[in-house]
Amino acid sequence: MNKFPFLTVLFLFLGLSPLMSQDNIFTQQFAIPVKLNPSLTGAYDGRYRVSTIYRDQWSNLVENPFKAFGLGLDLRFQLGSDRGFNKDAIAFGLLFQSDKAGPLDFSNNQLNLTGAFHKALDEFNTHVISAGFDFGIIQRNINYENIYFQDQFNGELDFILPTLEFLPTNNFVFGDLGVGLHYAYNEPKLGGFYAGLSVGHLLMPQISFFKKDPNSSLSDVSDSKLNRRFTGYIGGWLPLSQSLELIPRVIISNQGHAFLGTIGSNLKFGLNNYNNAAMHVGLYSRVNKNLEKYTMESIVGFVGFEYSNFNVGVSLDFNINGRQTYQRNQNALEISMSYYGAYEDENEMCPKF
Repeated sequence: MNKFPFLTVLFLFLGLSPLMSQDNIFTQQFAIPVKLNPSLTGAYDGRYRVSTIYRDQWSNLVENPFKAFGLGLDLRFQLGSDRGFNKDAIAFGLLFQSDKAGPLDFSNNQLNLTGAFHKALDEFNTHVISAGFDFGIIQRNINYENIYFQDQFNGELDFILPTLEFLPTNNFVFGDLGVGLHYAYNEPKLGGFYAGLSVGHLLMPQISFFKKDPNSSLSDVSDSKLNRRFTGYIGGWLPLSQSLELIPRVIISNQGHAFLGTIGSNLKFGLNNYNNAAMHVGLYSRVNKNLEKYTMESIVGFVGFEYSNFNVGVSLDFNINGRQTYQRNQNALEISMSYYGAYEDENEMCPKF
C-alpha cells in the first residue's frame, strides 16, 4: 500500500495549482477538430464524421502517467441542393473527453454539444466562413483512498488511525461555454488556405473542490476560476506535384499564464487515387511559456494514413528541454482515428490531421 502523507499532498496541490486551471491539449489537434474549434463541426464534404484520439504522456517517467481520451461525432446537413447556388450547411456534434493523472487519480470528464453554420460565399464553395458554439458539462474528481495524514500514523509502521483533516467533496460538476470562427479558401488545383479563432470557457466557471462560503476561512480557495482559452491557427495546402502536397500550419493557444505554440508541416504523398489512399509525414516544434519564460518544449514526429473514408495517425512528442533530471523522457504518444460517412473530398475546409 502506498503511503501518501499530508505534506506530499500539500506540495502536490501547490505544484498543480497553476495546471488545474488549464486544459489538456492534444498534439494532433486537427484529428479531433470539434475540440479545437466548435466552428469546425461539420467542416467537411460528407454526412457525418467520427473522430477518436488517445494520448499517453510520461509513461517512462512516473508511476501514474497522464492519459487523455477524446471521442467526437458530428453530423452535417446541407441547406441547399447540391446543384444549386445555395451551398450553406448546418452541423451538430457531440464531444466526449476524459483525462486522468497522478496518484490521486485527478480526472476530468467532459461532454460537449457543438453546433456550426457554414456560409458559402460563392457558387463553388471556394470561400466558406463558419461560426460555431459549444456547451459542455464538466465533472472533476479526486480519489482520496491513497491520501494519508500525519495524525493517522500509529507510531509504529502504518497510517491506520482516523484523521481530523477536513476534506471537501471529491466530485463536482459545472457548465461551460465556448464560441469560434473559421474561414476556408479552396481551389482544388491551386491549393487552399484556412484560419480560425476560438474562445473557450467564456463564463470562467469556478473549479475549486471547496464550495464558496463567505462565512468560511477557506472561501478564498473557491475563487479559483477556469481561465478563458484563446486559440488561433492558420494554415493551408499547396500541391507540389500530382501526388505530393505540402500542408503547413501554425497553432497558438493562450490560457491564463500558459502559452503553447506549434509550428510545422505535413507532406502528403498520394498512393492510389482510386481508393483515395495517401500517406502523411510531418515534423513540428512546440514552444510553451509558464510563469517564467518561453522555452522550446518538444519536437513532434507524425505519420498518418488515409484509405478511402478512414484515417489513422500516430505522433510522438520528443521532449528536448532536458536541463533538469525530471524533465527528461517526458515524451508523449498519440494515436488518432477518424471515419467520414459519404465523404466526397471535393473541398477541404479543414485538414484531416
